[in-house]
Amino acid sequence: MGSVGRRRKDEVIKLFGERVSPAKVRFFTAVGLDFVPGRREGVWYWDLDGRKLMDCHCNGGVFNLGHRHPEIVRRLREAVEEVDIGNHHLISEHRAVLAEKLTDTMPGDINRVVFGVGGGEAVDFAIKLARGHTKRKKIVYAKGGYHGHTGFTLAAGDEKYRKPFEPLAPGFVEVPFGNFDSLEKAVDKDTAAVLFETIPATLGMPLPPPEFYKMVREFCDERGALMIMDEVQTGLGRTGKMGYRALPRHSRCNCHVEGTFRRSLSNFCNMLQRGLG
Repeated sequence: MGSVGRRRKDEVIKLFGERVSPAKVRFFTAVGLDFVPGRREGVWYWDLDGRKLMDCHCNGGVFNLGHRHPEIVRRLREAVEEVDIGNHHLISEHRAVLAEKLTDTMPGDINRVVFGVGGGEAVDFAIKLARGHTKRKKIVYAKGGYHGHTGFTLAAGDEKYRKPFEPLAPGFVEVPFGNFDSLEKAVDKDTAAVLFETIPATLGMPLPPPEFYKMVREFCDERGALMIMDEVQTGLGRTGKMGYRALPRHSRCNCHVEGTFRRSLSNFCNMLQRGLG
């Protein structure tokens, strides 16, 4: 027996509710989505009871190349014959090569990569970097955004995400998304950075006004603040271009977070390292 289908579907749902998340089981059962993925291939999912569904969700960008893409499966099998998880305390050949290939796609003088385990950690790091570099404290962010559930990202998130965990880190100021006048009033000499999702998912995927990011970029330069872009929705080609390349050249930032890299990159990095990207 393989790794899929070792338990009946009703047993899996019961066990998940008892040991992992009863709230998730209650919700999905109530809305008729008591779906437990079994076999998966390309754009298709098979429920443990045999139903076949097309996956239009893609797990927030994880499966941009589909489920179990044969090239990825082949490369992973090759890799485990040679390497293991590695030792993060030591110098890594594979991280060095991947970082080189990633930075080769970057604009301007962005030439270094910090690898993290998730998007929340990535945005937390960007905020630390901005504060450490500028010696300032204030972070201006957009209302309705979501950057994760870590410390600084909660403070820069919408009220419905941060409220249960207050009090949070001080120094965060909220402005309406796409409203340059409000941003202009909020940014002052103590502002370390402004933080935006290029296209914020939890706000309903609104697009900013034309020239908005150009104006923000120029304004940040004038005030000495950094511009942090969390590209959780637009990274790795999900707009048809490679993340930040979806933005006009003048709007690219000097402190950039590819939020989606924690998702799609899990499928993509192996191909990059092997020179297939």
